[in-house]
Amino acid sequence: METDYLTMAEALQFIHECERRNAFIYGIERFTRESGMNVPDLDGIADFSSLPSQDVQKSISSARDFLASFGRSKEERFKIVS
Repeated sequence: METDYLTMAEALQFIHECERRNAFIYGIERFTRESGMNVPDLDGIADFSSLPSQDVQKSISSARDFLASFGRSKEERFKIVS
Protein backbone atom coordinates (compact mmCIF):
# COMPACT_ATOMS: atom_id res chain seq x y z
CA MET A 1 0.00 0.00 0.00
CA GLU A 2 1.27 3.48 -0.85
CA THR A 3 0.04 6.50 1.06
CA ASP A 4 -1.03 9.82 -0.37
CA TYR A 5 1.27 12.78 0.24
CA LEU A 6 1.67 13.09 4.02
CA THR A 7 2.93 15.91 6.21
CA MET A 8 5.65 15.04 8.71
CA ALA A 9 3.07 14.65 11.50
CA GLU A 10 0.91 12.41 9.33
CA ALA A 11 3.94 10.33 8.28
CA LEU A 12 4.92 9.76 11.91
CA GLN A 13 1.33 8.80 12.74
CA PHE A 14 1.26 6.37 9.80
CA ILE A 15 4.49 4.74 11.02
CA HIS A 16 2.96 4.43 14.49
CA GLU A 17 -0.06 2.68 12.94
CA CYS A 18 2.22 0.34 10.99
CA GLU A 19 3.96 -0.55 14.24
CA ARG A 20 0.63 -1.15 15.97
CA ARG A 21 -0.52 -3.43 13.14
CA ASN A 22 2.90 -5.09 12.79
CA ALA A 23 3.11 -3.91 9.16
CA PHE A 24 6.45 -3.81 7.33
CA ILE A 25 7.52 -0.49 5.79
CA TYR A 26 9.21 -0.97 2.41
CA GLY A 27 10.23 2.60 1.76
CA ILE A 28 9.69 6.34 2.00
CA GLU A 29 10.03 9.08 -0.56
CA ARG A 30 10.33 12.78 0.31
CA PHE A 31 8.84 15.57 -1.77
CA THR A 32 8.96 19.34 -1.52
CA ARG A 33 6.11 21.66 -2.48
CA GLU A 34 7.19 24.09 -5.19
CA SER A 35 4.76 26.31 -7.07
CA GLY A 36 1.86 24.18 -5.86
CA MET A 37 3.41 20.91 -7.07
CA ASN A 38 5.03 18.02 -5.19
CA VAL A 39 8.59 17.65 -6.49
CA PRO A 40 10.58 14.48 -5.67
CA ASP A 41 13.73 14.94 -3.61
CA LEU A 42 16.20 12.47 -5.12
CA ASP A 43 18.27 12.62 -1.93
CA GLY A 44 15.16 11.87 0.13
CA ILE A 45 14.49 8.24 -0.78
CA ALA A 46 14.76 5.33 1.64
CA ASP A 47 14.40 1.72 0.51
CA PHE A 48 13.97 -0.87 3.26
CA SER A 49 12.92 -3.72 0.94
CA SER A 50 16.27 -5.48 1.39
CA LEU A 51 15.49 -6.06 5.09
CA PRO A 52 14.04 -9.47 5.94
CA SER A 53 10.25 -9.11 5.69
CA GLN A 54 9.82 -10.62 9.16
CA ASP A 55 11.95 -7.82 10.65
CA VAL A 56 9.06 -5.36 10.96
CA GLN A 57 10.59 -3.55 13.92
CA LYS A 58 13.79 -2.82 11.97
CA SER A 59 11.73 -1.35 9.11
CA ILE A 60 9.82 0.80 11.63
CA SER A 61 12.96 2.07 13.35
CA SER A 62 14.65 2.70 9.99
CA ALA A 63 11.64 4.73 8.83
CA ARG A 64 11.73 6.82 12.00
CA ASP A 65 15.48 7.37 11.63
CA PHE A 66 14.98 8.47 8.03
CA LEU A 67 12.26 10.98 8.96
CA ALA A 68 14.45 12.35 11.76
CA SER A 69 16.75 13.70 9.04
CA PHE A 70 13.99 16.00 7.83
CA GLY A 71 11.19 18.11 9.25
CA ARG A 72 12.68 21.56 8.98
CA SER A 73 10.27 22.69 6.27
CA LYS A 74 6.50 22.85 6.29
CA GLU A 75 6.71 22.31 2.51
CA GLU A 76 7.83 18.68 2.91
CA ARG A 77 5.58 15.79 1.99
CA PHE A 78 6.22 12.07 2.25
CA LYS A 79 4.89 8.94 0.59
CA ILE A 80 5.28 5.68 2.47
CA VAL A 81 4.98 2.17 1.06
CA SER A 82 3.97 -0.55 3.51
